[in-house]
Amino acid sequence: MANSEVHPFGELRKWSIVIALGLVAASIGGLLLVHQSGHRVATCSPVTADPQGSTRSCTLPLDSGDVVRPAVLAILTTVLAIGLFTLLLDLRLRRAFGNDLLHFLDLKQATVTSGLTELAPSTAVDFRSEFERLDQITYLGRSPQLWLNSNLPSLLSAAERRKLKITLALPNPDQPATVAECARALGMAAADLKTDIENFQRWVESSWTAAVSRLHLGSALRVVYVDVPPLADAISSSSFSAVMIGKPLHHAAGDESLTFKFWNGADGLPSRWLAESLHPLELANEIFSKEKT
Repeated sequence: MANSEVHPFGELRKWSIVIALGLVAASIGGLLLVHQSGHRVATCSPVTADPQGSTRSCTLPLDSGDVVRPAVLAILTTVLAIGLFTLLLDLRLRRAFGNDLLHFLDLKQATVTSGLTELAPSTAVDFRSEFERLDQITYLGRSPQLWLNSNLPSLLSAAERRKLKITLALPNPDQPATVAECARALGMAAADLKTDIENFQRWVESSWTAAVSRLHLGSALRVVYVDVPPLADAISSSSFSAVMIGKPLHHAAGDESLTFKFWNGADGLPSRWLAESLHPLELANEIFSKEKT
């Protein structure tokens, strides 16, 4: 997937330009309105005879706006100047400042482009604060112990307050080769992993039954099994994406994974790539599927 260069302040720049254009348009319109309202017609008295010649006096009608108008003009002129300066800042200067800031902080453009927000051991990464903003989440894992056991209750709790579609994918316990490969990568026995997956399925069913009366209408929970062993644990959601990887060598049961968490607002990799990679789960072997109606 091609990845275009991202402006360091892309979202801020877009809205600043919109606001600046609004300020410029409003101030110009206000100046024109004040200018038009400032035209008055002078009234003159009739010509009268005078020994020294004919005289005629003319006066402008007194307008209460004569006091207010200078202040209004000053305000509108200031607003116009602010709008023009903001346009100049966003069109020419903000990008240069952003790039200089990246160089000063020694941040690579790829870090900003990817939307990376957290890089830490799995237990140190905050996921639950994101659940209240989710509309959809898909999780692919090798064992329920790595993430699901500790986070499923919070997901179901979030589904009580908003419609939330949850899809959970695990290795198929009826595929010995798949379970064996995942267990080997996790540093655990294949029989233990198979038991964990089967126990998790029963726990999901009982958890749904206990929570369904409180769930928001339209909330749904699916559990699917995959026949191909996942290479890593991954999450794709409407708010964030994440990848969790174990040690390259000698990963043991209970060891923490290294978690990369990404903001979904970043255009391109990896959030979109992860979503596309997990799309086949829609057609995977479905074990459990319920929706609150």
